[in-house]
Amino acid sequence: MKLFFIITLVIIIIFILLILIIYKFNLNVKKKSLENLYDIDNMNKKIIIFSSGPSLNKIEKFLHIFTKEFYNNYCIIAVKSSAIYLDKLGIKVDYFVYNFYNYKPEYSNYNFVNSPNIKRILSINVFNINYLFFMFNHRRYKYDYNIFLHNKIELTSFNCVNQDKYKCFDIINNKSRNGHIIVENALYLAILLKSPNIYILGWDVCNNKKYVYFKEHYKNTNIVKNWKEFEDFEYTLTFSKNLPGYLKKHYNVNIYKLSDKQCVHLPLYDINKL
Repeated sequence: MKLFFIITLVIIIIFILLILIIYKFNLNVKKKSLENLYDIDNMNKKIIIFSSGPSLNKIEKFLHIFTKEFYNNYCIIAVKSSAIYLDKLGIKVDYFVYNFYNYKPEYSNYNFVNSPNIKRILSINVFNINYLFFMFNHRRYKYDYNIFLHNKIELTSFNCVNQDKYKCFDIINNKSRNGHIIVENALYLAILLKSPNIYILGWDVCNNKKYVYFKEHYKNTNIVKNWKEFEDFEYTLTFSKNLPGYLKKHYNVNIYKLSDKQCVHLPLYDINKL
């Protein structure tokens, strides 16, 4: 009887502690919701999104464009390792976006020298074991805002755009639709900031070994429903072909790529004219 009482008491205590942890975590998450971002200094600016594809190396030849006047008119969103790369080149990054996929400790630990006011934005997959890990260890990840990837929303970002649905890039209850991080995080942020023009460099989506690996390795699995929506470059290219028309129609936003080495089907914009 005594043992039963002790076990029951321990279970009750653990349950109460879990409730308190979850409650405190939810308060923290709500406070840092991307929906609460109201950055008047970057509203309505043109936005450049940098990713870490091979075409990003092109930017080293254009460091002269990053003047004070440039920063008055443009806002920079950098994805994952590209943010650190740009900072080391002396480029000021406004927003650093990353998620748990291929997470590196330096995303939280790196000291941005040339981007003192940088804002870190972390996307979290709600229906993933990493979410539980994050919930109990969220202080490990340095971030200013978060956004949840909700892969149980009816359509992914890819399918939403391909089917020309309404409000594919609206943030609802701090949730975005699942997809490539450029799509699930950076584009949502650019739309939230009401950017009229979006330029992308480093999002290449070419037929490289990474995509071939995923296509072959996961083709007979059910790890993710419709896995090819996230890792099949052919599917992503189809999406990119529909993206410019979709953004113009529903958000009055223009989107361009900055290098002819990028395989995404976006209109090409001359980087010299930025």
